[in-house]
Amino acid sequence: YGFDKLPVSAPLTEKRIAAFYGCHNIRPSKLAASVNGQYESPYRPQSLDNLIGTVGAQSVSYEHKNKCCGFHVDLQAPETSHKLSGLAILDAKDSGADMIVTPCPLCHLNFDVQQKNAAKAMGQELDMPILHLPQMVGLALGIEPAKLGLKHHIVSVTL
Repeated sequence: YGFDKLPVSAPLTEKRIAAFYGCHNIRPSKLAASVNGQYESPYRPQSLDNLIGTVGAQSVSYEHKNKCCGFHVDLQAPETSHKLSGLAILDAKDSGADMIVTPCPLCHLNFDVQQKNAAKAMGQELDMPILHLPQMVGLALGIEPAKLGLKHHIVSVTL
């Protein structure tokens, strides 16, 4: 993937990060971008996990990493949306994640903005910071959190 060329100057060595691929980025796999002719498996994706390792963090394995975040059903069925989000966040939390990273802006938005509702649907606090992929990479490159917009998150991101 070329991750070895990433000039990491501030590795995220103390963080356990759960990759959330979501349901759109890796499906349908035949239309996804290939690397050296290889397509990302929609059932066992690894590219984001590999990038987490490249930035110095520990990738957390959990079942819901390639499920739906619920964003697209929020207007029609908000309770279903909150349960989908809550299940993914709770799975990552129970698996030991400090935070979740996603390349999808809709997943990022849904997990961060709707987390209070997801917590209510799960019957417990979640308090899981959510990073958008460029934010995680930016942190590892040494970019200041304020310049990455971390202060605008609903769920506080502590480093």
